[in-house]
Amino acid sequence: MKRTIYSVVCSMLLLLVSGTSQAATVGFDPIAQTVSTGSSLSVKLGISALGDGVAPSLSTFDLNIGYDPSLLSFTGVIFGDPVLGDQLDLFSLGSVTSWDNTTPGTLNVFELSFDSPTDIDTLQAANFTLATLTFSALSGGISPLSIAINALGDANGDPLAATTMSGSVTVTAVPIPAAIWLFGSGLLGLIGMARRKAA
Repeated sequence: MKRTIYSVVCSMLLLLVSGTSQAATVGFDPIAQTVSTGSSLSVKLGISALGDGVAPSLSTFDLNIGYDPSLLSFTGVIFGDPVLGDQLDLFSLGSVTSWDNTTPGTLNVFELSFDSPTDIDTLQAANFTLATLTFSALSGGISPLSIAINALGDANGDPLAATTMSGSVTVTAVPIPAAIWLFGSGLLGLIGMARRKAA
């Protein structure tokens, strides 16, 4: 009897351990970057740790990206991986994509694949870029980049577990070169001398 109970417990533990899979990770590349005021920047939003040619894979995502709207202004989004192509549109059948930035400091990105579950499971890469986000740097400071998962779905549309990795953008103010200050003060001096002579 003890041996049977021991076998059942060991079998259950083995099933639990083998059934546990590592969660995917959604994050930014680069995680941190520094840009100057007035310049534009691109941030890749990617997913990693999916199955490589096997489940789990990704067929849909709905994410909210948070940023500081006083430091960054959203300018655009391109869906898909720049090298691998859109991994949610493997055969160019089309997919539903949308983005919304009507709430200041929040960008919602969404994509839904029309590819079959079998194609997604067997052909999708394990790590790829979901979308490339572009911003314009407005003023100096550090803007966090956060990710809130509204929904992630596997090839069958079932919920997919994932962790998130936040990022940041440091915006530096462009210093005015000393030569411009010298030129400006010299010009003001000349204007002052000209006014004195005229008076």
